[in-house]
Amino acid sequence: MQARIDPTGAAARYALMKQLPDRLARVRRRGRQLLHFGWDVNAAVLVSDDASRLADECAEAGERDCSEALAALSSTLKPLAVDQVALGDAGVEEFARLIERIDGLRESLGAGMPGAAANEMARHSADQVRSAHGITRQVTPPPEFVQRFAKPPPSRAGARVPVAPAVAPQETPAAAPAAPAAPERASVLPQRRPAPVRPEPVARPAPGVGRSAYYLTDRGELGVDLSRQLVELGYTVEHVEDADELKEVLQALAPNLVLVDAHFQSRVEDIGISLKAARTRASSRIYLVVLSDSSDVSQRLRAMRAGADSFLPSPRGAAEVVTRIHELFEAESADPFRVIIIEDDRSQALFAESILKKAGMATNVVLDPLKAIEAVEEFRPELILMDLYMPDCDGMELTTLIRERPDFANVPIVFLTGEHDSDKRFDALNAGGDDYLEKPIRPKYLISAVTNRVRRSRQVQRRAGETGPAREGATGLYTKTHLLERLAEALAFEDGTRTGGLLFVILDGGQGLRERAGLAAFDGLMSSVGKQVGGLIGGAELAARYGDSSFLLLTTSRGEHELLELGDQLRQAVSAKVFDVGDRSLALAASIGIAPFSHAWADANSMLNAAERACAQARSSPDHKVKLFEDTVTQTVSTESAGMVQELREALKQDSFQLMFQPVASLRGTSEEMFQVLLRLRGSDGKLYAASVLIPAAQQSGLINGVDRWVLSRCLMVIQERQRQERPLRLFVSQSSDALLDPNRVSWLAEQMVQRRISGDRLVLEFRHADILSRLRQVATFWEGLAPLGVKMCVSGFEATMSAYQALQHLPIEFLKVAPKYATGDGSSASQRQELRQIVTHAHERSIRVIAPQVEDAGSAAQLWSSGVDFIQGNFVQAATPELEFDFRASAI
Repeated sequence: MQARIDPTGAAARYALMKQLPDRLARVRRRGRQLLHFGWDVNAAVLVSDDASRLADECAEAGERDCSEALAALSSTLKPLAVDQVALGDAGVEEFARLIERIDGLRESLGAGMPGAAANEMARHSADQVRSAHGITRQVTPPPEFVQRFAKPPPSRAGARVPVAPAVAPQETPAAAPAAPAAPERASVLPQRRPAPVRPEPVARPAPGVGRSAYYLTDRGELGVDLSRQLVELGYTVEHVEDADELKEVLQALAPNLVLVDAHFQSRVEDIGISLKAARTRASSRIYLVVLSDSSDVSQRLRAMRAGADSFLPSPRGAAEVVTRIHELFEAESADPFRVIIIEDDRSQALFAESILKKAGMATNVVLDPLKAIEAVEEFRPELILMDLYMPDCDGMELTTLIRERPDFANVPIVFLTGEHDSDKRFDALNAGGDDYLEKPIRPKYLISAVTNRVRRSRQVQRRAGETGPAREGATGLYTKTHLLERLAEALAFEDGTRTGGLLFVILDGGQGLRERAGLAAFDGLMSSVGKQVGGLIGGAELAARYGDSSFLLLTTSRGEHELLELGDQLRQAVSAKVFDVGDRSLALAASIGIAPFSHAWADANSMLNAAERACAQARSSPDHKVKLFEDTVTQTVSTESAGMVQELREALKQDSFQLMFQPVASLRGTSEEMFQVLLRLRGSDGKLYAASVLIPAAQQSGLINGVDRWVLSRCLMVIQERQRQERPLRLFVSQSSDALLDPNRVSWLAEQMVQRRISGDRLVLEFRHADILSRLRQVATFWEGLAPLGVKMCVSGFEATMSAYQALQHLPIEFLKVAPKYATGDGSSASQRQELRQIVTHAHERSIRVIAPQVEDAGSAAQLWSSGVDFIQGNFVQAATPELEFDFRASAI
């Protein structure tokens, strides 16, 4: 019988060597964050622990250089991590030097296991193992043992997405120290030593890059298709065709994902035993996804006992499995768990925070219980960890105060206590707590307790959103909010080919009817109408009450002719029925406006406004009570608009537009010269017109392509001149969405840049987020043509919405400009500040730098700095001028 290979021998060293570059990169990244964002004690503890642990492993593996550098790094951080004493100038400089040394070691090791080590592994014909009787002997490795763990092949030539190592979830920007308020501009941007080192932004990896999967498969049709899709998404997929073989490889190397086909359902519990052992050794979570050919309860139980994270009975195809896998990985990394720790003992609080942060969670520590309510309202936690006994206000009293607030009535509250009195514990739970954990608590138990409770809380909220508040009890229709969210999601991935549309239905004379019948009778009438409307639509279509006497219908499965037919059916059904209102019977009439998806809608509001305008036209028409939206903007142009159009034509002919430049200043330690380009036109009346007036007129008159090209051409001339002067700069140039539809734009711009010998990274094309949400495919095609030139992309007007975050995953952007509402100072709400921090976290995880526009005062700049924003733009930095003059070195941190 073949002996099992010892995982602590050659395979273990091989595993370390393969993972070492990624782990060194993690230490380097966290170290640079300390240099970049400030000397946070908790972050320093994480870096010191990681470096010390990896130094020991390197020493055991014989990697002396890595071991010495990591040990020295950990030792340098001891004054800060252990004694909480600030590092002096010499300590900071030594720390920066060691970080660079570790970076050099990482580069020398390469992106995977060194070739020499792989060759040495391949030359081994046998490994030494020790049997149960203590006798050392030689055994032959199983077939393809080396190939199974070999470095994955390089990405295909020409692939746009590079293979990048997996990184740990980024700490939230909230950990950065608050920026000090100051009366002068120079002091709003505090200085740090030494100058931070910011890595150049890299292309964002595909969802699976850096993730490995073991797939126990019978290589059926589903298995082949699923493997192909996972590989295309960047996963390293190792196929295993025997359950015992899977158990064996789990002992040697821990993957990120284990997939089990339905054919191996009977071995799931046996596999779960080996997986449990692998999870205890792994530094990151190993997900288990079990496929099944039925939803039998016994099979679900078997998968649950094996520790499955997802059980998929009879999946409809590989796409459904891939979607579920993405949900598992993204649930905790893209949107980290938010945990607030209320603890008067500083050491206990820092201990818990360090553990949770290391697990990728966003945390906030409150040492004063009297400030806890304010902190909870601002941080909006998903779980509260609270000490039971604290001065001034104990845990039970504080829990009662928190539960009085409706927003936090269902937030899990877990007590940390050393209390052994069962009556006291019962009192704590009776006060509104959900559970308690005994001090001292082991790290893995704390992580497990928090993770399970927050995940369950999210599931409850998601299901409540799907089955509860999404529908109104009286009519059974969906809520207005739910329908508009579904509309926004549909528009986010609309490519201009979707059928269906939005119907706006209004009852004629509804306001007068409400006044005559009274509110109660009128609501009863609207409920009756709502039920009738809901009964006429299909199961995949949505209907909602929009206003007092109006309704919305959303369908994605009907052509324009079918939409008109549906509108006629609704109108006739309403007019044919007699409704009882109190002691009277009424006949109603309805007008209907339709906005089809075939128009290129910028967002949900634009589509809704169009449907409402079409409805108004239907009401004013004596013959047609159902009206399809028609864009009449280009058909009728007002006298004022006609005058502006003539001004635009003359400006293009006479080359009389003007460009203004506004600096984009760094808050994160770079003196790179960057300017926003602003279009202006001096009209014949002497007025200076801004882009907000010029661009809409150009779009209505069909001149927008000419204006876009004029602006680009002049910007290329500016970049070329500054390159000649050896004073490089980067220009942000706004372009309309029409550029994405111009078939010759890419070739024209490429030709211009080649002729002028301009470096592509000097140019950033900026598009409004609302303009490109419905054109994601066009954006991808457009950028595929420009990517070889190195041109960058920026999205402006970004807001924290579900559709925006989804679209962000598909956009090849380097810069993100948030909506102006996030750039205000004391006028912004706590929810907006939280949204901004979420945006920054999402962007930084994808190596996207964040810009805040229209910054007008020092308070706003300080708040943006503390939220993690990278750059600011606005009159506070400098008003727009025709000159390219600004001292970037004096403004950067």
